[in-house]
Amino acid sequence: MQQPKYFIGVDISSKSFDVSVGTYPWELVGSSNCFENSTEGFEEFVVWIKKRDITNKSSIICMESTGVYGQGLAYFLVSHKYRVSVEPPLKVKRAFPTHGHKNDITDSENLAEYAYRFYDELHIWKPPQSVLEQVQTLLKTREQLTKSSTAYQNTLKTLKR
Repeated sequence: MQQPKYFIGVDISSKSFDVSVGTYPWELVGSSNCFENSTEGFEEFVVWIKKRDITNKSSIICMESTGVYGQGLAYFLVSHKYRVSVEPPLKVKRAFPTHGHKNDITDSENLAEYAYRFYDELHIWKPPQSVLEQVQTLLKTREQLTKSSTAYQNTLKTLKR
């Protein structure tokens, strides 16, 4: 995989996501920006990237694995041919010493720098096959139902005593 010129860090939450951009050799470019975690926000993000002459071939986008919060953005970016890396939060956290106040902007900057420093170790995210995704959803649902059933059975036994 060819070394990208731009490293984009995305710190995502349920309602919004913050974005920072760094270049090779390492330097943060401009200021961070915040977008809504919605289809409209995803489209604004791509327009924002393109205004800075950042293409899908000259960049890599790195975000933390946050469960469902980042899935929509990851699918959207991959459908627009961007390279996306979804990294474990603990791995990213361990790469940086804790300095003072932590916020979404510094997290996005750290993710951009993480992508730069550990580029050779990043795994490019690919959407799972739809059948696999459905099976995973069914297994999670089954697990939750089993836990609920056990809790209700235990409650019923206690009430009978």
